[in-house]
Amino acid sequence: PNCVERVLVWNNRLTDKSGTKFARFVATSSGLEQLDLSNNQIGDATHLALADSLRYNSSLRRLDLWSDDG
Repeated sequence: PNCVERVLVWNNRLTDKSGTKFARFVATSSGLEQLDLSNNQIGDATHLALADSLRYNSSLRRLDLWSDDG
């Protein structure tokens, strides 16, 4: 089973290339409760992919995206 509950990758210079991969991870992670992608360089592509991934994930309770300036 997928047991990752928290992923904190703030301030890592992530771009949409990696951000969209995190979105796919969110869609398939049944136990993920928190994802922090704050202070990275992600933009609309990641934000839209994350919004779509939430249709498949009912466990995520906290998603932090503050200060993303992709």
